[in-house]
Amino acid sequence: MTVHHVKSAVDAGAIVLDLRPAASFAAGHLPGAVNLRYNPTNMAARAARAFPLGLSFVLHADSPGEASTGVALLRAADLHVLGWLAGGLDAWKAAGYPTETMTVLSVDDLRRRIGEVLVLDAREEAEYRESHVPGSLDLPWTDAWWRWRTVPTGKPVAVICRTDARSGIVASILRRMGRDAWLVLGGMVDWLQRGYPVEGGPA
Repeated sequence: MTVHHVKSAVDAGAIVLDLRPAASFAAGHLPGAVNLRYNPTNMAARAARAFPLGLSFVLHADSPGEASTGVALLRAADLHVLGWLAGGLDAWKAAGYPTETMTVLSVDDLRRRIGEVLVLDAREEAEYRESHVPGSLDLPWTDAWWRWRTVPTGKPVAVICRTDARSGIVASILRRMGRDAWLVLGGMVDWLQRGYPVEGGPA
């Protein structure tokens, strides 16, 4: 799809699924796009769990190969995919269309700013119960589209998961819905490696 076709589709309600890594997504993406990292083994299953039926999608990927494979996989999972953005972000910018960025934190940044943000854990409930950042709230990535209104307001939301794949989904959904969501790169893997405090564990 040309950039102009994508712009028309987005204006008509289609959602851009950005298949690039979370850090690349945060550095610049189409307005309202949702981050869903490219992974041919589970990408379609993740999309089917993350979004309700009846939505239309346009894909944005790092390469035409990933984009075309993504279209085929998601269509095979019965998602309504219109196509993919030819030329990627460069073509979009060259056409004069706006882009957005997302604030990124390392776990060290998060540790320093822990009182300034609401920490939201995007992992599964069992993972959260086992070990999580003290004071963080649990919003599994599979629930974010439906439950984003339950996230308290008043502070920026720093979204964390194991690394950054699921947090990319949740943070981008929250931003699409108008919330000030930030992405924690490195996730609980880096947090635990630093020896930072956690809550949870066996009863």
